Amino acid sequence: MDCIQKFLCGFKDKITDAVDDVKDNIDDVMDNIDDIKDNVDDVMDNVDDIKDNLNTVIETAENIADNIENVADVVENTVTDIKNAENISDVINSVKDNANEGIEEINKTVSEVNNAKNIIEDTVEEVKDTIEEAKDTIEEVKDTIEEVKDTVDIGKEVVQI
Repeated sequence: MDCIQKFLCGFKDKITDAVDDVKDNIDDVMDNIDDIKDNVDDVMDNVDDIKDNLNTVIETAENIADNIENVADVVENTVTDIKNAENISDVINSVKDNANEGIEEINKTVSEVNNAKNIIEDTVEEVKDTIEEAKDTIEEVKDTIEEVKDTVDIGKEVVQI
């Protein structure tokens, strides 16, 4: 009887340890799943930011095209004004006015190009961050798989007892 009682006490201790180990592993798995969810949320946020940045770059490119068209219109207006000028004073005033307008359009274009460059740089950083988040997610999944394997092994040990 004493032998059976010792066996049952030892078995109870092993079962208690196994249950505690399984609980710890389940907690670790749940933590890993929470981390994975956070990583996926971060990736989705980054993808949204990248999409927004690309749309902004497209809009900026359209603005640049419009500015270039405006510069072409200014040059065309200058040529027309010169052709229709009645005296040298008209030519000078037309060239001066159109030159100022052209410079303004060119400055807008330069500003738009710089804006696009900054947005593209931000987008590259977002892509890099997304890659890192994906790598972190892969590591969390690997850790989760290991925790599940450990839990299965604990279960197998208990069954062998």
